[in-house]
Amino acid sequence: MLFIIGLGLEKDDISIRALSALKHSDIVLLDSYTSFVKEEYVKRLERLAAKHFIRVSRSDLEQDVKKTVKAALEKDVALLVPGDPLIATMHKIVVDEAKRQGIKVAVMHAPSVLNVAIGESGLSAYRFGPIVNVPFWQKDYKPTSFVRVVSKNLANDLHTLLLLDIDHDHNRPMSIAEFSEIFSNADKAEQTKIVKDTLKILVMADVGTEKQQVLFTRFSELNSLSETLAGRVLSIIVPASLSFSEEESLSLMH
Repeated sequence: MLFIIGLGLEKDDISIRALSALKHSDIVLLDSYTSFVKEEYVKRLERLAAKHFIRVSRSDLEQDVKKTVKAALEKDVALLVPGDPLIATMHKIVVDEAKRQGIKVAVMHAPSVLNVAIGESGLSAYRFGPIVNVPFWQKDYKPTSFVRVVSKNLANDLHTLLLLDIDHDHNRPMSIAEFSEIFSNADKAEQTKIVKDTLKILVMADVGTEKQQVLFTRFSELNSLSETLAGRVLSIIVPASLSFSEEESLSLMH
């Protein structure tokens, strides 16, 4: 059997049901690629489960997925995933491959940045459009499509949640200064004028954790937050027009 277990965003986010499955698993795999997992959280779970976790890479969960899930034909295998298990596309690939091989799958959900960031923003969840990722720019890779999505959402009077990229080679999240530069340059390239026309945006830092911070600020003020937000996992919300209750919620942001 294959258990796909969400770790959530903070230590102790794992459910009691998931912890029980973890303890009874013969093999435990840890996906440390899709997002950050605090080492103290991992070590604590290893102690509670009395098991050593095997870290798996992106290729293990995509190109080599058949081999990765094959062990679950004869043993109980747990795959630990940061946040919620089925938010990232690659984990759906794992579920589908397991089913193709006739392996029984149990998914155990947990908080993710998507539902927590939207919930903690004070904005109505029903007024969000498509979610976008903001990737790091490379010398020969400078995508700008994400600003078109934001622009379309705004035209439809919908809020947008932007998830900032993670540099896996150096194990660090995109900084607020890097986001500001990439987004501004993409905005200019696409001539969407989001930076110019949007009054304020929400900066969500370490959502769902004890260090969570929500800031309601302007694009022009992002670089001034570099020191405050250094090293933190960030997401951004570009709001559309605000209802009375949303305005009230944002007025209480500190």
